[in-house]
Amino acid sequence: MTTDLRAATPPRARRTAVAVGLLLAVLSLVLQAALMQRGAAGYDEGLILYGAARVARGELPYRDFWSMYGPGSFFVIAGFFQAFGETQAVARGFDMLCRTAIVWLVFALVARVVGGWRAAALAALCALGLLVVAAAYEFPVYPAFALSLLALLCVSRAMATPGRAIGWFAAGLAAGLAATFRHDLGSYALAACAYACWASRALAAQATGLAAGGAGAGLAPALAPGPTGRAPRLGPGIALAVGFVLAFGVPMAALLQHVPLADAFENLVRIPALVYGPNRHLPFPQPLAALREAVALGSVKPLAALAYYAPMGIAIAAALASWRVRRGARRAAPAGAVSAQQIGFETAALLTALFCLKAWVRIGSIHVMPALVLAVVPGAILAVRSGSRAWQALAVAAVVAVVGVRLVAASPSAGAEGVAAPTQGAATASALSRWVGCEPTRIARLRCFHIDPARAAVLDFLDRHAVPDVPIYVGAGRHDKLFVNDVELYFFSGLPAPTRWHDLHPGVQTTLAVQTEMVAALRARPPQFVVVNTRWDDYVEPNDSARSSGVTLLDDYLRAHYEPVFRSGSFTVSKPRGAVPEGAR
Repeated sequence: MTTDLRAATPPRARRTAVAVGLLLAVLSLVLQAALMQRGAAGYDEGLILYGAARVARGELPYRDFWSMYGPGSFFVIAGFFQAFGETQAVARGFDMLCRTAIVWLVFALVARVVGGWRAAALAALCALGLLVVAAAYEFPVYPAFALSLLALLCVSRAMATPGRAIGWFAAGLAAGLAATFRHDLGSYALAACAYACWASRALAAQATGLAAGGAGAGLAPALAPGPTGRAPRLGPGIALAVGFVLAFGVPMAALLQHVPLADAFENLVRIPALVYGPNRHLPFPQPLAALREAVALGSVKPLAALAYYAPMGIAIAAALASWRVRRGARRAAPAGAVSAQQIGFETAALLTALFCLKAWVRIGSIHVMPALVLAVVPGAILAVRSGSRAWQALAVAAVVAVVGVRLVAASPSAGAEGVAAPTQGAATASALSRWVGCEPTRIARLRCFHIDPARAAVLDFLDRHAVPDVPIYVGAGRHDKLFVNDVELYFFSGLPAPTRWHDLHPGVQTTLAVQTEMVAALRARPPQFVVVNTRWDDYVEPNDSARSSGVTLLDDYLRAHYEPVFRSGSFTVSKPRGAVPEGAR
């Protein structure tokens, strides 16, 4: 099978593939716009929105506010804000572009490996279905995921031109850019590309040796030396590394000119490695328990969690299939050469397996979704290679079932999955009128979206009484035990936070050292209002976040210096004791 599909595919077929790819991109944008959740941002989305807003005002992540995410999303969305205005709709537009890029790249990758657009289009539609039912808008995983797929596509093209290193350099650039959004996913993409580089170079060396001995006629053409018979000036591995360093190392080095190295290390390395896991870990769902619950409730919703096993199953199936292919190649020829398409297939399967590592830390739809979507690529290739219509139909039915169950399970509910999807509100208004009318609201940053009544009342109170540019503090009912806080209120109110710790996370703001720093910041820059939400105070997960740290320094300070002035649902707004804020006079 020829690797350079562009040369092997008739021009008419190439034009058809391009047209199909464009149609898929348009369909992706239309479906996302039509089926997007209309609720206002929750915790995960709020982190990105408010972080980007702080960057747009000239602040820097890690120095001026803490975050475990890479700087990419903050700076890119801040750029969108400066160009089009600070609204949730603008950020959602960037998210739609990222997901559309993922759909197109799935199409391109499958088409390049299997040599046809029909199976690739079906795989892209499956990926689109999974992405449409996934919430967690602006989650940095999605731009990092898109760039990781771009790296795989660059690798595929690099193996088609072994005499040139530009494809490997481009793959390194894409993986490096992915790392600026999520350093874990970018590292996985680099590892997968490095495997492809090693596999293709080893096979090329074997092909060169056999060709010199007159035994290389049956080897894959793309793995043979270039047309000049000379090796490229820049080796593939070096080109890959240089691209990664330029795309990731240079921006991070520039950022570290203004951010203390200790702060960046604390945010990006120590807390993710030592704090996040113990405080956010969730166990894998038990299949039999999920099945019993589904039968007892008469609903398929409990079965949605079983989709988390699908990427691992496909990765294992791909590994077994690759082992059989390589064993057959070794039997057919002493060198055991395989095609570059096979290496591309193995690379996609390897990246799928690496993406699954996130699920071992915290299982959940937003964490497993990249692995689940990427699994469509090796899954589609396996189905095509089987040559069995029955297996292909079964693969399509499985994806449809997964999408359907995830759609049923996507309704907001209490718990970790419900944090990112607050109550939609405006239940009497139809989805069509909400989009077409796109009615203005008192909260300018909420145009075209809706927020639940409790949060809307709090924002309305702040809009009427708060002084612009004077900070507010958004916290929880207790800070010795934390789950999340309503970061999105900072963004929608347009009011600044008094401290760099605007995101409350168990194991971080529950510690004495951080609470001491927060109290010092509140004393130096007293907030005009304190907004607390007690909804998550008693929420318990099977991890260390369920335990109290015993540190009540921040709670004691807030009770001593602030008194309630307004309540809405589980929210309480407090003002400084003995003083009437200027905006409330």
